[in-house]
Amino acid sequence: MAKRTLYGTVIVTYRCNARCNMCDCFKDPTRPDEEITLEDIRKLPEMAFTNITGGEPFIRQDIPDIVRELYKKSDRIVISTNGYFTDRIIALCREFPKVGIRISIEGLQATNDAIRGIPDGFNRGYRTLKTLVEMKHPDVGFGMTVQDMNCEDLVPLYNIANDMGMEFATATLHNSFYFRKTDNRIDDKYKVAQNFEKLINELLRSKSPKKWFRAYFNHGLINYIYGNKKEIAEYKAIREKGVPVKPITIREPGAPEEVHTIQDDETDKAAEEEFLIHPTHDTGSIWYMVISFFLPILGLIAALLFKKFRHTRNYKMCRKGAIAGFILIGVILLVFLLLLWRVVA
Repeated sequence: MAKRTLYGTVIVTYRCNARCNMCDCFKDPTRPDEEITLEDIRKLPEMAFTNITGGEPFIRQDIPDIVRELYKKSDRIVISTNGYFTDRIIALCREFPKVGIRISIEGLQATNDAIRGIPDGFNRGYRTLKTLVEMKHPDVGFGMTVQDMNCEDLVPLYNIANDMGMEFATATLHNSFYFRKTDNRIDDKYKVAQNFEKLINELLRSKSPKKWFRAYFNHGLINYIYGNKKEIAEYKAIREKGVPVKPITIREPGAPEEVHTIQDDETDKAAEEEFLIHPTHDTGSIWYMVISFFLPILGLIAALLFKKFRHTRNYKMCRKGAIAGFILIGVILLVFLLLLWRVVA
């Protein structure tokens, strides 16, 4: 059999449960009888890689049949989804353990739900990601399309992906025939570019060559945003002046401007840190404390490693156990020395 080299995308539906601000396909959905059929799929050529997308692919009840047919002619399949239909996604991954899942999340909770227009959309997508990680699904990741509204969430989302040990893909706001839009654009290019730079610096700090290449790719996105050499030169000139980035506040259309207090900032920070400081495997199990108690040196080393990788709960348990263990050793040594002194005296 000849080596498969073709990369393809199969748009299985234009129906979608989201109402994204950068995509209008939900305004012009396909009818089920207009969508690609299994018979159509059987006629497709052999492919090395196939991306299944939409609309929202998991709206189709026959998505397992589609994947089954495509696996007959494709080496690798990745499905792009908003992650809302958790049960369907998990069931599919159990049936096809090698299928790739890429969930689109456009920011932390308030940002994502404002951009995507799905109530509780962030929590549903995050829950799907977490479940896939916990079941050790081998090919899972998520990404975001960066725009003015969500660029400040770029690094926090990368940190979530990094803590969960999964791929984090980025794209910048753009137009496409299947978005049904031609007016997508970034207004504050400088602010978006600066947040891309923050991500690039995070990627370059890692020890992964793959992330170094992703840093190079994201640098290319800055060039894409500015579009030509003149604009790139202007961005570099502004950047060298150290102009601060202005924060943004997301409100419903027509809603009055809210007074933002220090307490609001603290609440927002606490909500964000709930995701950032507690990775998936940061369980805080009591066994970390027990083991550290009996092996305090090992517990101390584990605590330092957990602290480095922001496993806060595990770090605290190891620290408590190690401290208690060292106290016990100190008490035993003190008693031993007192007894020894009495014998000698």
